[in-house]
Amino acid sequence: MVESYQQTEWPAKASHYRLAIPIGMGSFGLVWKAEVLKEGFIGRNVAIKIIDLEQFQDNSIDEIRKEISIMSTCSHRNVVSCHVSFIEGTDLWLVMPLLSAGSCSDILKLNYPQGIKDEAIIATIIKETLNGLQYFHENRQIHRDIKAGNILLDMDGNVYISDFGVSASLKKGQKRKTFVGSPCWMAPEVMEQTGHDFSADIWSLGITAIEIANGEAPYQNLPAMKVILQIINNAPPALSKHDKWDQSFRDFVTDCLQRDGTKRPTIEQVFKNHKKFFAKAKNAQYLKDFFIQELPEVFQRKDQSLIYQAEEYLSQKVKQKVKRVEADMNNPIQWNLDSGDYSEIVKKEKQKNGKSKQVLEDKQQFDAAHHVNAIKKSQARQGDTDEIFDDLGEEEC
Repeated sequence: MVESYQQTEWPAKASHYRLAIPIGMGSFGLVWKAEVLKEGFIGRNVAIKIIDLEQFQDNSIDEIRKEISIMSTCSHRNVVSCHVSFIEGTDLWLVMPLLSAGSCSDILKLNYPQGIKDEAIIATIIKETLNGLQYFHENRQIHRDIKAGNILLDMDGNVYISDFGVSASLKKGQKRKTFVGSPCWMAPEVMEQTGHDFSADIWSLGITAIEIANGEAPYQNLPAMKVILQIINNAPPALSKHDKWDQSFRDFVTDCLQRDGTKRPTIEQVFKNHKKFFAKAKNAQYLKDFFIQELPEVFQRKDQSLIYQAEEYLSQKVKQKVKRVEADMNNPIQWNLDSGDYSEIVKKEKQKNGKSKQVLEDKQQFDAAHHVNAIKKSQARQGDTDEIFDDLGEEEC
């Protein structure tokens, strides 16, 4: 029996999903478009993040656990939810809504490499992101990795915050001192580890506003160490003086990017202090008509780097299964995701090797033949990519 972390009606076995094509790389793992095969859900498409727990240390597994917990308990229209999560072998599967427009970062790269010049689009995205972030802060959570790559959209123009692996809870008056996040978007106090709170997200949002406006974040093309030195030693980034931005937008960015975190506004104050900027915000239909436009859905973009990563993933999983002697067929390992015992289970899995019972030889030969054939398909990289990816989704991993 495979235990589900979230008790829902959604299918909780890998055999109930057909992996179609990789659509993105999230925190900890590759994200796939998948079709649900179970009766009652047939034809429905979802996004599935598959995380190989064997590759992570204990502290990373704690972060994965945190992401599941947040996604499973959050309920807000601007925050990505999790339909169900479950364990198959040493893989963790997170089943989520399919947000077919992809991330703001994806859309910028595809359609707007020089950035968005329509302030109504920028104000709408920022406003919707702030709504989701406000929900986080009201529940004493810091996201700590706000950026265009973690702001997703569906094809109807709805905006969602995603990727909660480095988020943290915060008690009243408490500050965190961990160095986490993506360097270009990290607040100075996070880099200096002097203690940060909710205001670190406000800084990241200010950087994200510049990123959307310019097509990339400040210092994005520099190595991480140089980015850190630039943020710590220089004045806060700002919108270019040469671009014809309205003063209300400039004021919003300046307010968010105050070096002293104690002087940055709360989300409530952001809305109050920058009414003129947010008055430009439209609705989802506006984003659909003028931002997403005729954008191909994320699974139609055929990102070759993602396809290569997916093929490598499939090849590795197949090789592991050829080498591994299966555990007792009648007593598969059950992982209790609520108790945080991931690391112990992973250790036991790694130590098994010759200790598990020998499976029936005919099944072993069948599996080996099937897997070797899948490897050959993957290495050939010919024909319909979807056919290659089906090899994992149609069996229980």
